[in-house]
Amino acid sequence: MQVAAPHAQEGERLAALRSLDILDTGVEAAYDDLVRLAAELTGSPIALISLVDENRQWFKARYGLDAFETARDIAFCSHAIHKPDEAFVVEDASNDERFDDNPLVTGDPNIRFYAGIPLKSPQEQLPLGTLCVIDSEPHQLPPEKLDTLKILARQVEVLFALREKSKTLEQQNEELAQATQAKSRFLSAMSHDIRTPLNGIVGVTDLLEAEISTSEGREFLSIIQECSDSLLNLVNDILDLSKIESGSIEILNEPFSLRDFLDNLCSIVRVRAQKKGLDLTVLFKCEIDIIRGDERHLHQIVLNLLNNAVKFTEKGSVRIEVSKDSRGPNDQVTFTISDTGRGISDADIQRLGQPFTQVGSSKNEQQEGSGLGLNIVKSLVSAMDGTFEVQSKLGLGSDFKISLSLPSADDSTGSPSPR
Repeated sequence: MQVAAPHAQEGERLAALRSLDILDTGVEAAYDDLVRLAAELTGSPIALISLVDENRQWFKARYGLDAFETARDIAFCSHAIHKPDEAFVVEDASNDERFDDNPLVTGDPNIRFYAGIPLKSPQEQLPLGTLCVIDSEPHQLPPEKLDTLKILARQVEVLFALREKSKTLEQQNEELAQATQAKSRFLSAMSHDIRTPLNGIVGVTDLLEAEISTSEGREFLSIIQECSDSLLNLVNDILDLSKIESGSIEILNEPFSLRDFLDNLCSIVRVRAQKKGLDLTVLFKCEIDIIRGDERHLHQIVLNLLNNAVKFTEKGSVRIEVSKDSRGPNDQVTFTISDTGRGISDADIQRLGQPFTQVGSSKNEQQEGSGLGLNIVKSLVSAMDGTFEVQSKLGLGSDFKISLSLPSADDSTGSPSPR
């Protein structure tokens, strides 16, 4: 018996095999299907995808053989990898001085015929092992069947390449996630630093309002207040978004009154709606009032949608409808904000919620907001395990629907849960 020498580029070959991260992995149907095809199309009782490492040949897939691996020094595949561009064929191992006393020939599985096609690494094109077929009877493999085996071997290499690309994508996604968390931490820190002096400016302008008597001074002060409020809202949006992206947002589970919640929302939005001549109505379809959930974040979600509804509606009405469905395992409360505004095209609906993007608005209106509102809404709804839906027709208005599990305070107990 002859023991195959190490490959001429053994170090690089083993490094390529390890980088594929395939050794000792579990069963995968794609590889199993290929060895079964190899066996059936060549008329062989045994087919293997064999990978040769330092001390063994390990079978990624096998057909007709129970063993998972064998020692490298008795492996036929150890010889095959020395000529990576050629098929390695042994027609009768018992009459071949390289293998006649090989334990795999003299004992189980009693190899007589062997045909192996070397399998190359995706990048380095170094032989990692073979796709091989084995028989306990000596014979020849017709050229057309050998070509079939080569075609199947190329498909194994395609799987290797897909595996490598998948690994690269996973690494890139991990790096992207780390970069996103770092960015979010930076934005969170900066937003806090910016918000502190801004709150001071807003507070001082409120105090100055009673001290300034001239119309020109009040006009200047109004400009300062509007700019400060806009900047503070933008900073708050960035802070919220950074918390969501970094996974540090906390979703609470506390009791609160749904009716008081709606009264507070409407008191905030009603003045702006009245200035535009819009009717603001509430349709309450819940049998209960006290529920459990995160009132602050829910307030942020619904207020954003109501403000948008008023902003993009020139005439008609804005309505919020609240309903509760207790038929499922969890009590679902649905908030539907409807308006008679300009509506949103199907293409723009697909873009809703993208950061720093506003849809269906004029140039002047785009300058009024950060474009983060709906992105934050969708992210908060997702963090609260809810659903967000939009239905709209151009010229007829829009419906924004939020559904969340908000059980009755009498039926559920809970404590803050970090997200």
